[in-house]
Amino acid sequence: MHETEKHYGLNIRYTDKLTDRVELLHNESEQYIMKRKPNAAKADKEAQLLYFLQSKDLPVLTPIPTRNNSYGFYHNDSYYALYPYMNGTSLSASEYLQQPAKIQTVAYMLANLHDILLDLPFSEQFPERNIVRTLFTNVVPFLKTQGTSPDIVRILLEVEEEMRTLFLQIPLQVVQLNPHPTNILFRDNRLVAMLDFEKAEQSTRLFDLCYFSTSLLDEVFSDPSKLEDWLKSIKSFFTAYHRKRKISRDERKAIWYIMLAINATFIAFYSHDENLREKNRAKFLWIYEQRTEIDRFLYLRG
Repeated sequence: MHETEKHYGLNIRYTDKLTDRVELLHNESEQYIMKRKPNAAKADKEAQLLYFLQSKDLPVLTPIPTRNNSYGFYHNDSYYALYPYMNGTSLSASEYLQQPAKIQTVAYMLANLHDILLDLPFSEQFPERNIVRTLFTNVVPFLKTQGTSPDIVRILLEVEEEMRTLFLQIPLQVVQLNPHPTNILFRDNRLVAMLDFEKAEQSTRLFDLCYFSTSLLDEVFSDPSKLEDWLKSIKSFFTAYHRKRKISRDERKAIWYIMLAINATFIAFYSHDENLREKNRAKFLWIYEQRTEIDRFLYLRG
């Protein structure tokens, strides 16, 4: 609390710890979000991106400058940035599945975001994430050494050649890379903020769409009665996006592969946790079995 007074001139009365990296700060009349960042360079790059998006009327939260006009400060060998608090609510997967208008709103927002990011004047500062290279250079070899998911490895090796050929045709651009439902806030039926651009990189725009879609699936996967609703909802989601920003034929073909790649990555990430590893393995296999259905509804006309 002393640091916020020192760097921002704010008298913080108390704080609430939200996560290991995020705190909610309170003074007499306002609330703020304090986030611990990887380092100053990444915080500065994210801040520049956020200010660019804000200038284009995107609903993002920009960091509050310190008294020295920097985007954050060091304290105990960690770097912190302060943001205004946004009064809004993230929706659960069940809420999205029950409210098609909300899922379409997210699709329109992502389409607008991707359009604007095409004109980002400093896009070369963001590293390139090659989904196929990451999958077959890092994830698959790791899964092989673990020996817990031989069926997943076998499937990925079966589709490797198809993926490598297809993804040569997929353009890259800067994308948000973390459009989890918890990072999208609504208030009074309006989308009021998209949070957390810390992971932004150059990748296919489809990653954002697939990450949001598989995040919804993760939440409802334990309820088989909602799986059909998920398929219907992501059909609406991709159709709405396509209405605003056309998805090419090659990109449509890539969507199923990207969903598999995301879940394979989580299988590797949770290798130490049997329950989460097996949940993601089950999701991978279920998505694998839905290829015909996903390919069918991704035939987006126009």
